[in-house]
Amino acid sequence: MTIRASSQAEADHLRFVSLEITGRCQLSCEHCYASSGPRGEDGTMTTGDWLDVISQMADLGVERAQLIGGEPTMHRDFPILLDALLNSGMEVEVYSNMYRVSPANWTLFDRPGVRLATSYYSSDAAEHDRITGRRGSHARTLANICEIQARHIPLRIGIIAIRDSQRVGDAIAELEELGVAKIDVDHVRAIGRGVGDHSDSPSELCGRCGDRKVSVSPEGDVWPCVMARWVTLGNVLTTPLRHIFEASRPSRMGLRRAMSMGCHVIRKTAGAMRRCAASRRISGRRTGWTPSPPQTCGNTLPRSSSRAEISGRQRGAARSSAFRVRFSFPDTSTDRTEKQSTG
Repeated sequence: MTIRASSQAEADHLRFVSLEITGRCQLSCEHCYASSGPRGEDGTMTTGDWLDVISQMADLGVERAQLIGGEPTMHRDFPILLDALLNSGMEVEVYSNMYRVSPANWTLFDRPGVRLATSYYSSDAAEHDRITGRRGSHARTLANICEIQARHIPLRIGIIAIRDSQRVGDAIAELEELGVAKIDVDHVRAIGRGVGDHSDSPSELCGRCGDRKVSVSPEGDVWPCVMARWVTLGNVLTTPLRHIFEASRPSRMGLRRAMSMGCHVIRKTAGAMRRCAASRRISGRRTGWTPSPPQTCGNTLPRSSSRAEISGRQRGAARSSAFRVRFSFPDTSTDRTEKQSTG
């Protein structure tokens, strides 16, 4: 009995923590699980509180972390928090809307151990902007995706299928032409602003919530993941993270058993999607959407970019097509790698 309990405890070692550091965001996406937006707040967690949590994560041997929001770069001390995570030896994914990236943040993103992730909704700018609630968001996000590729920063992109007529297939093909190798497609979860007429249910979760990972909210609440927001395991402002994680094991295991529908996320490998896109182009058939002109990094960058800069970035994007990610971040069941050449 003792050996079995010890083995189970070791297998339940905390490896990944998502830190939702703010509810602020420049966008107001109609499906946002966190209900973030321009009127969002940083919550009750102070920078000191976050640094204390990061220290506890390091003591627990956490390997990977995620900074998310809202838009994490809008937190007043985002650079301090990212620096603390990297200095603790963790790999960090920054999940950003890529609407606005300052020169200082590009410098941070270039650091070893950082990977980026963002959401992309359509190859059609108007459709993308309607979903985000911000005119011009498509152009900004696409230009910054090109910049990421040119800088060889590991990137993954998530596409959320919201409408039947949404140009998801075109968006996948467009991103692949830009050299993005890691693309996930998901449906709208009935969480936050995406809840609609539904209620909170384990059927909306991916099947891995609480599996060696947790999330911390701007108020200090600990959840099995950012999606399981109605399941509070404890609060780091009153209880150490180690105690919360260990004491919540029965609750986390029970939640996982309740997730009978399994994982909703459809993993799209680059090879499979290329074959799919090629088949559509050859046959000329598209399911519910019409072809749009292929995008290149050159025609999406800010007008201030010189022709030499554009050609350099295009070459970088072409080279980045060889990127292959060995693990599906933040899936904690896979191998750890260093900075690669995410989403």
